[in-house]
Amino acid sequence: MVTGIIAEYNPFHNGHKYQIDYAKNTLKSDFIVVALSPDFTQRGEIAILSKYERTKIALNLGIDLVIQLPVNCATDSSSGYAYGGVKLLDSLGIIDNLLFSAEDNDINLLNVISELEIDKHDDYLDLVNVYLKSGYNYPVAREKTIMSLIDDDNLLSLDNSSIHNALSKPNNILAIEYLKAIKLTGSSIKPVCIKRIGSDYNDTKININNEINNNSEINNDLDTNNDFDINIDICSATAIRNAISNNNFKVIKDVVPKYAFSIYKNAYDNNRFLSPEDVSLMLGYKLIQFDLCDGNTVGFDLKHIHDCSESLRNKIFGEINNYTTYSAFANLLKSKDITHTRISRVLCHILLDITEDLYFKKDGDIYPIIPYIFVLGINENGLSLMGDIKKKCTLPYFTSINDALDFSFENVNAKDVLLADIGATQIANMILANKTSSKVISEKSRKFMRI
Repeated sequence: MVTGIIAEYNPFHNGHKYQIDYAKNTLKSDFIVVALSPDFTQRGEIAILSKYERTKIALNLGIDLVIQLPVNCATDSSSGYAYGGVKLLDSLGIIDNLLFSAEDNDINLLNVISELEIDKHDDYLDLVNVYLKSGYNYPVAREKTIMSLIDDDNLLSLDNSSIHNALSKPNNILAIEYLKAIKLTGSSIKPVCIKRIGSDYNDTKININNEINNNSEINNDLDTNNDFDINIDICSATAIRNAISNNNFKVIKDVVPKYAFSIYKNAYDNNRFLSPEDVSLMLGYKLIQFDLCDGNTVGFDLKHIHDCSESLRNKIFGEINNYTTYSAFANLLKSKDITHTRISRVLCHILLDITEDLYFKKDGDIYPIIPYIFVLGINENGLSLMGDIKKKCTLPYFTSINDALDFSFENVNAKDVLLADIGATQIANMILANKTSSKVISEKSRKFMRI
């Protein structure tokens, strides 16, 4: 059995290790494949460690094969992120299960919502647009739409609080999108949803808890190898990133695996951790280019940037003279009708030149083009998967950038996706090289990792 996971590992923590152990011990998976975000994430932020360092951690902590989510997918909204991840894993032709977590783990409700958004698609879009035009941001508009459609169809005897909980928690939302993506792609992959345990996704502080320690069912799912203590605590990636940025390694020692902890400490000591502010100068330069060209120069028109609406473009140009840093500018642009996360993603798209031609439209929705499989790393166990992948994959797969560049793609925009991937990694490499006073490593010189 082969289990697929879609992840960022930004950073890898005990919750991720628990998920891997669940796949091995409960699902009895023979192999685990991860579709990993590259150097920029779904929040629109640069990852704290390179995709290669995160691949190394994953392969040493139980993952057998790591493939890369294209950057147009990895930096998209939850629907695009989920669709691209499912499409990528499905294209391997070997994945049996998709394992993910949700705060409430009510698979019945999550399924009803996902089916409703597909089956009532036109009504859903119409209602969402009505609420958006009324001044609500997308998450609130979506929640109001689902409540209305469920009431109209009498699909479930649920109170509004149950629906609110399902649609206001990030892992629940992503779980719904995974279920939709499986249906939309026609995939035969079986969804497996487990309850998210520990701190909330957006918690900013590390709070040690005993939810796992006191739960015998959870304990049975854990791998008791010498790297991973059964008495573990799980905290949010956000809280761990904050602790690392403050050099507070004492508090994260119990919430990440020992192997990962040593890498994080070494990276911090050698100034190899990246933060959102590290992109500030590059982003500022790109914004100046757009401002000076005033949208009249080919290649410098914000209307071609993915998800950059007219109202957001106007806000960007209205505040551009107040630009100081990435985070400060995102806060300046935030408003009632546009979430901070969406603004961060659009700023990321501006930095990386993520344009609308890297996406396609289907039934009124926009999804990322997924034109290839790029292997980041593999372990000895995973090597035995490659024969089946070669026979069954529905997309071309590569282990080197040069091979991908030489390939003749059928999709006319495939090479643009590839160049965006290369460019994003090169930007991250340049930022890291500048921060560490080292040479820039060319993406073309990289080889896939084998452990």
